[in-house]
Amino acid sequence: MKKKLLPELMTIVIVVIMVLMSEIFKEREFIFPEITALAVGAWLAPKQVWKTNRIKLVILISLYAIFGVILVRYVNIDIYFEVILGFVVCLFGLYVSKTTFAPLISAMILPIIINSESWLYPIFATIMAIMVVLGQKFLEKYEYRHDYKYILVENNLKDTLYLNIQRIGALMIVAFIAFELSLPFLIAPPIIVAFVELSSNHPKLRSQVIKLLVLVFVMTFIGAYGRLLFSEIYKLPLTFSAMVSVIIMIIMMKGLKLYFPPAGALAILPLLIETDKLIIYPFVVTSGFIIFIIIAFIITKTPISVITK
Repeated sequence: MKKKLLPELMTIVIVVIMVLMSEIFKEREFIFPEITALAVGAWLAPKQVWKTNRIKLVILISLYAIFGVILVRYVNIDIYFEVILGFVVCLFGLYVSKTTFAPLISAMILPIIINSESWLYPIFATIMAIMVVLGQKFLEKYEYRHDYKYILVENNLKDTLYLNIQRIGALMIVAFIAFELSLPFLIAPPIIVAFVELSSNHPKLRSQVIKLLVLVFVMTFIGAYGRLLFSEIYKLPLTFSAMVSVIIMIIMMKGLKLYFPPAGALAILPLLIETDKLIIYPFVVTSGFIIFIIIAFIITKTPISVITK
């Protein structure tokens, strides 16, 4: 029981620390939703979700958070093209790093979506990523979880290029719809991460899309409406809303036996958005997720029958 509880307590604590620091210093850039996803993948899941090592995890989060801020600050183009350009850079990074560490996408796209120009964002994202890898090392050292051995990911260049062209084309279409309808969270960064993972060589993940949909909707709903209830109506700190969201996330993931990191990030993302967008947030994000699930099934030529197996 103790071995199961410690990673869960650590996940709650790291999110509470992150949001509390944001509230104390009144800096929203301290909130990096993807840290929740990293905690899920590196601490909570029975084995590490991504093929990467600890050094690359920190470097990729840091580097792509910096790239995202650079794009917002210095590249004077429409947000639509910023998102597409950022996605292309991320896919290139996945290939050359020889990892499957898709959260780097969220690290880069988030500042574009929320229009963050602050250098505090990559600094704090890096600090939190270091905390995650140190926590993972501690858990492995004292046998709270199994050691993970990283093997370089070698992908065929031609196959990867063909797959990525399809991914880019899909994002171009969905992002165009999102910005035309003024619904940017139709392409919320963790949803793009989920799309990349679903369109990769993960047939088991695609077979669990019903569970994924339930998890994503519940966590986006809890994240958005929890903030509305606790922080906007009852005027409790955002830290309390975040803590409730993470506790429910852990319960949901254990109950479904499904540790899906993007759902964790989606539960914390509502802390960064305008209050008037919270009501529609879970419905917009879930709609975007459904669209990307359909596209991922088409790209991978996955029959719908796998869902019922």
